Amino acid sequence: MKKYWFILLLAYACGSSKEDPNLAQAMDIHNEATKIGHSASMSVSQLKSLEAKMKQPQLDSLNAITTDLSEWYETLVEVPGNEHEDHDGHDHDHDHQENYLEGLSSEDILAIQAELKKQIQWIDARVNNLMNDVRANDNEQ
Repeated sequence: MKKYWFILLLAYACGSSKEDPNLAQAMDIHNEATKIGHSASMSVSQLKSLEAKMKQPQLDSLNAITTDLSEWYETLVEVPGNEHEDHDGHDHDHDHQENYLEGLSSEDILAIQAELKKQIQWIDARVNNLMNDVRANDNEQ
């Protein structure tokens, strides 16, 4: 009987090498951020199709948002071991800038992902504000 409990305990210990909760949270944050980024990109594309209706300040804002969105994608780093569905619907491991995370603690990785999400939320809010502004001007004309 003691052998049975030992085997169960050993099996539990081996199977319970749970993933780091910080990395799990970082993965969730990363996946949410990439969804927001995809949505913002789609909205920017929609705005670009409306450039002819925009005033100069709106065009300037669109250009700044486009630059910021591009820079955000360039700084996007993947959480090691994270697999998620890409925008094309295929599951695969991403290699955004994974090498930059080597040697960082899970707390640091979590902080980086939280900051990236905060940045894309800010960009997305700017996109939405510009979209609302363009629509309001279109309705006035």
